[in-house]
Amino acid sequence: MRKLTSNYGLKTQTFTNIPNYAKGADGDMTMHQKDNQQIPLNELLRLAEEKLSESRDDEEEWDFLFKTKDAIEFAYVDKDDLQDWEFDPDECGWEDIDVDEKRLLELKKNPSLTPDELMNWRIKRANYVTEQCGSECKQGFVVPIWVDEKIEGFALVTTGYYDENPDEMPSLVGVFYTAKEALASIPDCGYLGSHF
Repeated sequence: MRKLTSNYGLKTQTFTNIPNYAKGADGDMTMHQKDNQQIPLNELLRLAEEKLSESRDDEEEWDFLFKTKDAIEFAYVDKDDLQDWEFDPDECGWEDIDVDEKRLLELKKNPSLTPDELMNWRIKRANYVTEQCGSECKQGFVVPIWVDEKIEGFALVTTGYYDENPDEMPSLVGVFYTAKEALASIPDCGYLGSHF
């Protein structure tokens, strides 16, 4: 099985380039409605689970994620991973510490960051690794749920790290009526980086 990174034209990490397939009058990403009736979320969840499960045995495993028309791929740093990162000045460098000159000189003598400085550094590092889709990133997808050639909702799905081949089924985080709702829920999975 191949890594889930793909060359299928997905928009990795570029939410500013979201396809125009479902923009409403206010610019919100919305599903198409059939006679102004929405399919209940529990039915959308069942459909998404079914499509995901069915794609497990496809020639390219889990191709529901990356071959579904207008799917969006993203990289993120898991919340638990972010909290585990420890600052190592030899490995990480001083340029990622956002402090004044005086504090920087103090840190170079005694590299003991305050909790706020450490979190600031972790966020800067997360920005970098998500921009690079580095091995510390996990992968996720916002996938339209198509019914009768119309988008009825969006599934938020996460997978493992970019440098791993997942053996387990990707995690269906939830389903949403709008892409905007799905995108807004991504930070619940982890840190996306400031470039989103």
